[in-house]
This record gives sequence, C-alpha cells and structure tokens, in this order.
Amino acid sequence: MSIPLPKNPAHQRLADLVMGGIPLAEAHRQAGFRGKTDASRRACASRMLSAANVRAYMEAVKAAAAEKAAGDAVMSLVEKRRFLARIVRVPLAHIDPEDVNDPNADLVESYRRIDTEAGSSVAFKKLSPLSAIEADNKLCGDGQPDASAVVDLAKAISILAGPVLPTDRM
Repeated sequence: MSIPLPKNPAHQRLADLVMGGIPLAEAHRQAGFRGKTDASRRACASRMLSAANVRAYMEAVKAAAAEKAAGDAVMSLVEKRRFLARIVRVPLAHIDPEDVNDPNADLVESYRRIDTEAGSSVAFKKLSPLSAIEADNKLCGDGQPDASAVVDLAKAISILAGPVLPTDRM
C-alpha cells in the first residue's frame, strides 16, 4: 500500500506526532513550527492538519495500521490447520513444558510440578489430538455427509423397512 506523503516534511512530522497521541500545541512545537501561545499553536496545527494532502496521509497511515492489526489478529485457515496438525503429530516426549523456548510448549493444556521428598516430577496434559482432528474436519468440511447421500440413504431404508421420514421430505 502506497502512502501519499505531504509536500512539506514538517507537516508529515506534525501528523505523525498527533497520530502518536501528542497534543496539538506540543506536536506543533516538536515539528519545528513557531508560535507565541498554545492557543495559536493549536489553531495553526489544526489548520495544517486539515489540508487535503495531510488528511490523505493520515487516513492512509491509519488504514495501513488497521490492516496490519487485522492481519496480525486473525489466523488464516492454513495457520489454524497447521496448529491443529501439530497437536496431532507432536508426541508427548517432544514437549518440555518447563522450557520457555520449547516450540511445542503451546501444545500443553495444563501443567503442574509435583515436589516430594523423593524428588520432583512434572505432570502435564497435551491438547486433545481427537478434538484437533474434529476441529480440522469442521474447518475443511470433511466428515460431513452430503445432504443428497442422506436423502438417498433414507429412501433406501424406507423401501426396505417402511417409511422413516415423512414422504414430503424425500
């Protein structure tokens, strides 16, 4: 995405400061502009920010930030399915819940350390592979019977054993 820059770099700096949460008068000063009072600085900054090219710049920056935030917050279908596949494929022996750098630590559902006089041990539960398979099937549509196959099966059963569904549904 191409972001249109204001013609004056100081206007861009002012816009960046204001979008960063700096009050108008202070942003005006930090951007390098002169003014006698805070009121005059606020008025001047407001006037500069209302210029079409500065507004276009600010809107483009906000849109790019929103797009990035949405992209970071939402997992793609491929990411979801890869995570579910890891739940199924990674054996318990390859998970160390006490190692913060273990790439499989996110597969642990619960964890507790058991300290006794004889020593200490770790008990943990991995996320359910069966639940992961069911979730993956739902994501890709596998395991769902075709509606026409269900109707055909009902017709076949009704022929052999008598009606099992009202006839207006078949």
